[in-house]
Amino acid sequence: MFKLKEYKTRFLFRFGKSLIPIKIENIAYFFRDEIVFARTIDGNSYPLDESLNELQKQINPNDFVRVNRQLLLNADSISKLTPYKPGQLEIQLIPEFHKPIYLSHERSKCLREFLNE
Repeated sequence: MFKLKEYKTRFLFRFGKSLIPIKIENIAYFFRDEIVFARTIDGNSYPLDESLNELQKQINPNDFVRVNRQLLLNADSISKLTPYKPGQLEIQLIPEFHKPIYLSHERSKCLREFLNE
């Protein structure tokens, strides 16, 4: 009998001397900026000891999409896709990411398909 893969439903983050549990649906995106952080929908960021590749295996691929080497996005955090160059998109997130996010032609196509399921 096959067992369905179970994905993480929450993370436990260090905040000073405290630990804060946060449900996965409250995480807007994971990003790498020297180390990996999780940014919550209320704009707080928490460091993680895991790589984006490791996180990608732990979270539901129906809810999160890897758009580049720096970002793993909750689909619900995408506020707008804007044409950038022919076939390429710029992504805008809520909460905002600290720099523009441009996708290649191939990644743009994959993201459109992912969001249009």
